[in-house]
Amino acid sequence: MLLYAAIIGYILSNIIALALVFTGKKLNPGVFRLFAALHLVFGVFFIFNLVTDKQESPRYVSFLVFFCSGIITGGLALGTKTNMILKIYFGIFCLSIFVFILSPSLLLNFLLTASFNRHKDVMPLKENYFLERQTSAFSSDSSGIKYKLIEKNGMFHKTIARDLDFKGKLDSMRILSYDERKSFIIRGFTSVKNFVEDKRDSIDLTIELLPARRDVIERRL
Repeated sequence: MLLYAAIIGYILSNIIALALVFTGKKLNPGVFRLFAALHLVFGVFFIFNLVTDKQESPRYVSFLVFFCSGIITGGLALGTKTNMILKIYFGIFCLSIFVFILSPSLLLNFLLTASFNRHKDVMPLKENYFLERQTSAFSSDSSGIKYKLIEKNGMFHKTIARDLDFKGKLDSMRILSYDERKSFIIRGFTSVKNFVEDKRDSIDLTIELLPARRDVIERRL
């Protein structure tokens, strides 16, 4: 749910910012000061969450609001006679649109976690194939975690398969079989540690690398 809120909030913030670039001169200068003050309040609230949150993979609604308010205020700053330092600061938020165009998943991950570091949620598989924890699955409930298989080519990547469910957070994995450019058979290992139990489990998944051909009729007996 938070992922959809991040997408909608980010897009709406950019639309509002673009409108303010052209209409900002008609507004009272006090409007910019109000928006800037709200942005500062959201920033302080996010820092408080950052310091007090002890979750392993935290999600920050406060950072999402802080960043989107920076985009909106940026549009107002660019459309009015504002101090150049403030224009540069708030303009940085607006420039994030280029990151969104190049890699939407990277920016959305940043909006949800306040970090560009995704290495802890990416596991190398073979060659340029990687297992990556899905953004929509970032949750304190480990049983709801799902993964996707991606193929990296330089700074770009292609998603091969989604919603890979290993019934928990992966501790490690092993390739049981690899049919080049066709499929993987992977054994994923998960563990549950709490006051009641300490157990380790595994599950095998077959991942097809090529999409199923829709023009082929399969005969089943």
